[in-house]
Amino acid sequence: GIGAFYDATSLSSITFGVDSLLNNIGQSAFQNTALTIIAIPDGVLSIGSSAFRNASNLSSITFGAGSQLASIGVSVFRDTALTAIAIPDEVLSIGSSAFLNATSLNSITFGAGSLLTTIGTNAFQSTALTAIAIPDEVLSIGVSAFYYASSLNSITFGAGSKLNNIGNDAFRYTASTLIVEAYSTLIGTMSWVVGSNTLYGTTFNVVDISP
Repeated sequence: GIGAFYDATSLSSITFGVDSLLNNIGQSAFQNTALTIIAIPDGVLSIGSSAFRNASNLSSITFGAGSQLASIGVSVFRDTALTAIAIPDEVLSIGSSAFLNATSLNSITFGAGSLLTTIGTNAFQSTALTAIAIPDEVLSIGVSAFYYASSLNSITFGAGSKLNNIGNDAFRYTASTLIVEAYSTLIGTMSWVVGSNTLYGTTFNVVDISP
């Protein structure tokens, strides 16, 4: 439930049984704990806002091949020590500030069957990401989504990309050169790149990867 282990500052480990029936992790459930690693049961459908916020020792979170997770809430992994995460295919949305200030997060991956449609405001702000491939089903990338992800130098969009909205400052203060790989059909809509090749100190190098 909400705040179930909130401020349990000595809680460093939690495990779930193989047949766990858990279907929801509530708001602030593990906020301000000492967890270092956690495996989320396949039946969990949602992770509430700030569920692991400021669990500053949390460096690893894993999901099973059968994960049914549909949403990652606001500020869920904010201020954690995560270094990498693989997002389950069923996740439809990544909430605002979901990984804000996860300053060690250098890798995020999505499966070929990812259903993700929304990347929220400030979702990956101030992370250590160097590259990301945006799933084809993503429709919108929120304001300041990758703001101050100062190592981010590569972003790739697939042939079937449905992207139609990128918020202001989404890539502000990323690496000095950001390589944007996309198919010609999407490049033609990239006024945010084509209209201003250098923006806020970042030079956008657009690469047409059409066959």
